[in-house]
Amino acid sequence: MAHSAQPDQEALSEVNVIPLADLSLVLLIILMVISPMISLALIKVESANAAAAQVQQELTQPETPLIVTYAPGNFYTASAAVARRLGRRAILLVGRHALDDYAGLADRDIAVAGYAPHSLLFPRAAAVIQHGGMGTTAQALRAGVPQLVCPFFGDQFDNARRLRRLGVARVVRLGRYSEKRAFAALGRLLASPDAAERARALAPAMTRDDGPGIIAAWVAERLARQPIEHRLVA
Repeated sequence: MAHSAQPDQEALSEVNVIPLADLSLVLLIILMVISPMISLALIKVESANAAAAQVQQELTQPETPLIVTYAPGNFYTASAAVARRLGRRAILLVGRHALDDYAGLADRDIAVAGYAPHSLLFPRAAAVIQHGGMGTTAQALRAGVPQLVCPFFGDQFDNARRLRRLGVARVVRLGRYSEKRAFAALGRLLASPDAAERARALAPAMTRDDGPGIIAAWVAERLARQPIEHRLVA
């Protein structure tokens, strides 16, 4: 004999229904939690936009600035102090995550930004102060500007030695980087016409060959030599 399905009244009576007042309280708590987060995000966006505007303003000035990027510790504080002592404008690329940490270094002659394209900034620089990473080093060589290199990890030390041998850079290891040492090294670098001329002379070599194309052709040739069963199948 078939029975029509009837709700289990006892089971329904045990279902907890959130009263409207309690639901409102929950929503209020959620808003109290996320509102500061939204405000902080808006402040960060506003700060980033202001930094970008200052960088654009710097690039309209006739005097070439120092470009400073990236190393930890007192690197930016010391570099900003050196720029002021040398009477130079500077753009500090500190990373978007650290804008608030270094915002206090900004003034009329010092711009602090999270990021800006190296290919845009470096050709307009008097010198690049950097850590010696391969990508940053290549961009500075391509721009034809002298460099102050402050290595602290991995291949940065070898890159720094090679740049020094090429005559386009001075080197101060990050562990020894201070306002006094950076001031002396950067002062000599900027005063040396040889470093600037050597950097300009080397710049065409960075764009003469199609690096990605050469690598792609090499990979294709190596794959073509392998038995077909050993090749990767996409």
